[in-house]
Amino acid sequence: MNQFLAMLLPAILAVYSHEKLIKKEIIIKEWIIKYFIFILLINIINYFVLIYLFKKPYFIFTNVFTLKYAALAIIIGIILSIIISFIEKNIEIDLRVEKNEK
Repeated sequence: MNQFLAMLLPAILAVYSHEKLIKKEIIIKEWIIKYFIFILLINIINYFVLIYLFKKPYFIFTNVFTLKYAALAIIIGIILSIIISFIEKNIEIDLRVEKNEK
C-alpha cells in the first residue's frame, strides 16, 4: 500500500501545480492524461535517481523509504511541472501540410 501512495500521489500535486502555472483550467480528460504522463515521468526519473545517483539497486518500501521516495517524487513533480509549463508557454510548433498536385 505504501508504494502505491508514494508513486501515485505526487503526480496529483504535479498536475495541480502545472494547472496553476499555465493559469488555465484543465478539463477532466486532459487532467487524466496529464496525470498518467506525470506518473510515468516522475517514477522513471525517480528510479534513475535512486539507482544511479544513490546506488540503491532494490527498493523495500518501509515507512522511512516511502517518505523519502514520496518527497523526492514531489520535488521531481514540481520541477517537471515548471519545465513543462515553460515549454508550453515559450515554444510553439507550426505544422503545415502542402498538397503537391501533379
